[in-house]
Amino acid sequence: MPKVKKCNRIAERREGPTKNQQQSKAKRGQSVNRDTSETVEKSPEVDHVVGNPKPCPESVSSLPSASTVGRLEPRDHSRRISSNDVRDEVNKLLQLATAQNTQETYRQGLTCFEEFRDTISLERLWPLPLEQIIQFVGYMSARGLGESTAKTYLSGISYYLKLYNYTDVTQNFIVRKLLEGCRRKAKSKDIRLPITLNILESILKSLPIVCNDIYEAKLFAAAYSLAFFGYFRVGEITEGKKQAVGHAVQFKNLELSSDKSLMKLYLEHSKADQRGKGEMVIIQNVQSLTSIKPVYIMAEFLKVRPIRQGNLFCHFGGQPLTRFQFTSVLSKVLKTIGIDSTKYKSHSFRIGAATNAAKLGLSDDEICKAEIEAWFVGSSIVKRAFVAARDRPGGVSLGLQRLGINMWWQGKGGMIWTDMYKKIKTLLKVNDKPQYLIMHCAANDMGKTKLKELIENVKTTLGKIQLLLPDTKIIWSQLLPRRKWRYSEDVNAMNKSLKRLNSSIAAELVRKGGGYIKYPDIKPNDELLFDRDGVHLSEKGTEIFLNTICAAIEQFSKTGILVYPKLY
Repeated sequence: MPKVKKCNRIAERREGPTKNQQQSKAKRGQSVNRDTSETVEKSPEVDHVVGNPKPCPESVSSLPSASTVGRLEPRDHSRRISSNDVRDEVNKLLQLATAQNTQETYRQGLTCFEEFRDTISLERLWPLPLEQIIQFVGYMSARGLGESTAKTYLSGISYYLKLYNYTDVTQNFIVRKLLEGCRRKAKSKDIRLPITLNILESILKSLPIVCNDIYEAKLFAAAYSLAFFGYFRVGEITEGKKQAVGHAVQFKNLELSSDKSLMKLYLEHSKADQRGKGEMVIIQNVQSLTSIKPVYIMAEFLKVRPIRQGNLFCHFGGQPLTRFQFTSVLSKVLKTIGIDSTKYKSHSFRIGAATNAAKLGLSDDEICKAEIEAWFVGSSIVKRAFVAARDRPGGVSLGLQRLGINMWWQGKGGMIWTDMYKKIKTLLKVNDKPQYLIMHCAANDMGKTKLKELIENVKTTLGKIQLLLPDTKIIWSQLLPRRKWRYSEDVNAMNKSLKRLNSSIAAELVRKGGGYIKYPDIKPNDELLFDRDGVHLSEKGTEIFLNTICAAIEQFSKTGILVYPKLY
């Protein structure tokens, strides 16, 4: 039987297709032609733009047809991609490219522009004539809209012009001059005052009087203290009408230390993080500045908070804390303590945190985002830490970007102390002087150079570096103990010598206004913290190393205390 079937198939190929096969093939051809003609005749439009002024450019709407010629095995055509599928995908990508709040603002700008054209009976032309944009700026000014609102609405119009590949007339010289005139006409001042530490203390004490129950008092106490000590915006703590659900900080992303002295909070979304990379925020209790303990306040709130996922700040019934409730309770409690609530808004917490940083001696540039430079220079320990930091949520700056701190890692395998001064001079050729210089080097010299001589060499070089960087805070990163040493088999004796080196250098630096970072959780008897070579850190050890550095630098920037984790 198989031979007979095979012969029949050979005969069919020689004689050509049968009548039924020809009809079937013709039907398939008609179907393909019908789909193809429909695709060519209909030009897709970008649906997400308001009013959909014009079809999208030809480069988007006209797509080349695909071919299967030469393919050995045909693909599965059970799910064909149509022109509608492509158009929907284009719209989806365009929506993802712009934040939801930004899209809504752009729509408002375009709506206002259409209202303007209807008001003075202008023709709805597209692309927009320059003359209409000029008159639109005058219309907004006459309505009393500020320069920032005018610029925002023009940005929305600019977005749609670029989207359809039209000339962006909003960037014309006369338009820019008109906006400058709006700015000078308004001359408005920011009347918002900062919430200081003293005011915050009074607010926290008065919350039980203002709130209906203890739970609400603990809820707002945790929210207000986090807003201050974490430099949080109100939109990062509460839910708003225009925000997507889950945009505020989440319960699952909070972690408290066992002794309630430090908390880590991963922020998935923020105004300055449009691509959603996320940031790690670390906050600790600072007893030297105030009696407020933000970590303890958060722990007290978590004791009464219902065990459920979702927004960190929620009411007992599970409803998320809203922006309106945040500001309303703030206004009530300010009136209770005798302060004019009209001059304090939700952003006053963030302003107060920046004001407090200025009192600690930080300049305006240092307080601004990404203006504080911290260099970390050293041996392979630093190099490996940098590689690990790249894969962490906070990135190479360890989530300190929100405090305006930018980390620059410079690690070199096998680096010895005599390389340090040359390395610093080389770095200064390509970058400005940092606010913090953290050094982790000289462990590779142990056993090769006598301890007393090595200590003198380090102190001498540090003196030269201080002359080179007189305004930089120089920080000594405690050299880590090892489970194996290259120049000695007596591990205990080498670790004791290393301890003497750390103590001597740290005391010298602190006395001259420098700092010291210690790693008390990294001990040589814990083999899980070290790599198999007994010298470098394991993945777990590196995480402890990075967490300690992050907490130390945050303490330095917020308090001015340059010894971590406790006073030397």
